[in-house]
Amino acid sequence: VLADGLTSLREAVAVSSADGASDTIVLTGGVTYTLNQCALGALGVSGPGNLVIQGHGATISQTCGDQRIFEKSGGNTTTLTLQNLSLVPGPNSGVNVEGAAVQATSQLVLDGVSVTGASAHFGGSLIDIDFGPAAFDLVVLNSSFTNNTGSALTNQNPSGMQVHNTVISGNTGVGVRVNAASQ
Repeated sequence: VLADGLTSLREAVAVSSADGASDTIVLTGGVTYTLNQCALGALGVSGPGNLVIQGHGATISQTCGDQRIFEKSGGNTTTLTLQNLSLVPGPNSGVNVEGAAVQATSQLVLDGVSVTGASAHFGGSLIDIDFGPAAFDLVVLNSSFTNNTGSALTNQNPSGMQVHNTVISGNTGVGVRVNAASQ
């Protein structure tokens, strides 16, 4: 916690990554959490435990150009779960960004997540999975990816993905891009 006595979203994610346990971060519904400390980059999720972020209708907005909102690394057997949350990736300077909203190297579950009006550039993606031992590296439920620039969902790992009750429309890239060996 910084000297202000409050725990920011970035601080909560950092504590979760460091504590070695599975954690849940509960956001206040209807609030926009703005990422504006550009030198710190994306919210880095790297701990050995699972992390659930319950959005309750909150929004996480990245204001820094060409930067992701979440970057999940390490702990290839862990899961990052985002629930009931709107993600607004940062502005794009014309470069391809893989995983402009979320880039993960382990299982990612999106339930009730929306990404609208974002730009990952024409060759980039909004959600990018690139490795993991789970039967399905990417699970997307009750979510929407509309009117974005770039592909909505990319799975570069041969394991696969599940997509249920999800709207993917009006994007300039492909809706779903998978490795040739994916399920």
